[in-house]
Amino acid sequence: MNRPLWLITLALLSVPLVASTAQAIPALQLYLEGAEWDKYTETWVVDGSSSGSYPIRLWAIGNTSSESLVDVRLSIAYAATERTYSGTTITSDLRFTLTPSTTRGYWGFTDDSIPDADPLTDGYQMEGDLDATSYTDPWHIGDPGEIPVLTGGKELPNHGQFGPGIVWQEFMLGDFTIRPPDSPIADFIGSGSIVPTTTFGQINVYEIWVRRDNGDDVHGVQLHFDLYDHYESRTKGKFAPFSHDAAMAPAPSTWVGLLSMGVLGVIAYGRRRFKLSTASSR
Repeated sequence: MNRPLWLITLALLSVPLVASTAQAIPALQLYLEGAEWDKYTETWVVDGSSSGSYPIRLWAIGNTSSESLVDVRLSIAYAATERTYSGTTITSDLRFTLTPSTTRGYWGFTDDSIPDADPLTDGYQMEGDLDATSYTDPWHIGDPGEIPVLTGGKELPNHGQFGPGIVWQEFMLGDFTIRPPDSPIADFIGSGSIVPTTTFGQINVYEIWVRRDNGDDVHGVQLHFDLYDHYESRTKGKFAPFSHDAAMAPAPSTWVGLLSMGVLGVIAYGRRRFKLSTASSR
């Protein structure tokens, strides 16, 4: 018995629709607890202007529903500064302390495992012994003008966050595995709360403190976070879409004032992006 043409067409169309729904959640995403969603830059932005802003609670989210993500790395970019200590001039003196944590049920996201503070990757540097619960030494420090390199040798697309006057520190977060699934995940985008879905993945939460090398807390600094690397069976790096990255700024609710003072710039990269200020402070 012949089926009507419209029924066959509908059946064919339904296949890509189902597949696209399953693939709607990116491989990698970033989220900052308590952040505001900035619709112009499509970035989660948290206020870092006061002493109450620490620790920053950063979520590194991996969609491991079909395959493990390996060698996942986090970069933190910021404007280079020049400071002199004991007669030596250095171009970066920010120190980040990452302490593994969990989602604690925020927005209904369950998270039964604490990220490993020691991914056991060759060359990885720990603060203290191998049983330390936090770490500060980066995997790599990017010089001004340098851009992170993904697996496969290609640079992370520069979405206005890297270049002259910008330095960054890269931290190795290790592998995001799929056995067992760690947490329900979702598409972390848009204003309002995010609802857990039936897709499972892994959420690594890190409480981050920003200090100078002399131990002083840093307030009002502008930071940008990026997350990347690859699925286990592939040699091409993946990265959190630029609509799914995160930043800390002096006062997210006063973008207009910041723009007028030249502290924060916005450039076009497909969509408007934050550009880190390259003004030096001494």
